[in-house]
Amino acid sequence: MPAKFLKALPPLKTEFTEQEMKRIIEMREAENAPFTEIAKEFHITREKAKHIYDWHYHKQAVALVNALTAQVESPQERMDIWDHYFRNNFTPKRRYEILIKK
Repeated sequence: MPAKFLKALPPLKTEFTEQEMKRIIEMREAENAPFTEIAKEFHITREKAKHIYDWHYHKQAVALVNALTAQVESPQERMDIWDHYFRNNFTPKRRYEILIKK
């Protein structure tokens, strides 16, 4: 690619603020916005919008599983808990919902 073209590109956005992440979650859940609409508002790809949404719930699910594993003493029990919640093909949001119900 020509150097002039590369210099004209906007800088890559590597991280989103908490406020932006909350807005993505709000758009998806409260407004039932598709990922393509979310992507247009934030000037990102559809895949990136989905990734941010899924990552939000993945972090919360991991925190809940860590809290569960802190209550057991055996390393085998800890592995069993991790396997129980992460060996399936659930979406991060579905996994989080399952953990909340327990």
